[in-house]
Amino acid sequence: MKKIVVFLAVIIFQFLNGQEKKWDQLLVAFPITDYIIDSDGVILVQIHVTDENVKKIIKEGQLAVLEPLGNVFNENTKGYYKCALIKGDYFYFGCSKNDKKSFFKDPTEKDLLYLFVDKPKNYYLDGIVYFSLVMNSIKLFNIYDEPLYNHQELITKLTIEKEKEILKKCVEDIQLTAQLMEKEESGMEQNILIDEGPYKGIRLFDAMKKAKEKDVQDFFSYIKVRPQKYAGNEYRISEIYATWIAAGCPVPVKK
Repeated sequence: MKKIVVFLAVIIFQFLNGQEKKWDQLLVAFPITDYIIDSDGVILVQIHVTDENVKKIIKEGQLAVLEPLGNVFNENTKGYYKCALIKGDYFYFGCSKNDKKSFFKDPTEKDLLYLFVDKPKNYYLDGIVYFSLVMNSIKLFNIYDEPLYNHQELITKLTIEKEKEILKKCVEDIQLTAQLMEKEESGMEQNILIDEGPYKGIRLFDAMKKAKEKDVQDFFSYIKVRPQKYAGNEYRISEIYATWIAAGCPVPVKK
């Protein structure tokens, strides 16, 4: 088990540091359900998989890393798990509490189980959607709380066309939200004057109406290197984008 743990740690490090194309697999996260069993020294957790194509690529015996919701990849790994049972839409992963090299902390609902799946043929990795949204199980919605994409579907089907479609939807919703909020009396308090970054001196809603695909790509690049807050959560794209530009549009430093 020690060798397996080291192997997983090395691969995750390479994924997080831009060396992902050395591998023929994808790292993806699934939130665990409230089904958590602690019996006879074994912890059993469950993930719910609804996409038929994703079901085919998760195998019994598959290894996974459990990361705490809100603090992933921050030296707080909760343990290393193995797929012990597959029953319909539900996949069960177990970990021995007696193995101090595998079990570190008790799991809680919505913690994220990261595992590797075979990379589908022609899967699009030259963009940013996989590394920000798909890998970290982030689900985005428009102003009407309609999903902008199906997360599990993207695990096996991500093309350049799909990526462009998602970016386009994000831009359109950000712009629409700003236009609608300007008309709301309550929106005036939120229309702050941005005091840093490329939109310094511009009102928030005006900056949102100027949103372009490149801006959304930059925001997703920020999520890629700072996934702790976002991973495993659901957001309206307009709300988290607005928070980002109000903070000065921080982006990763290119090496």
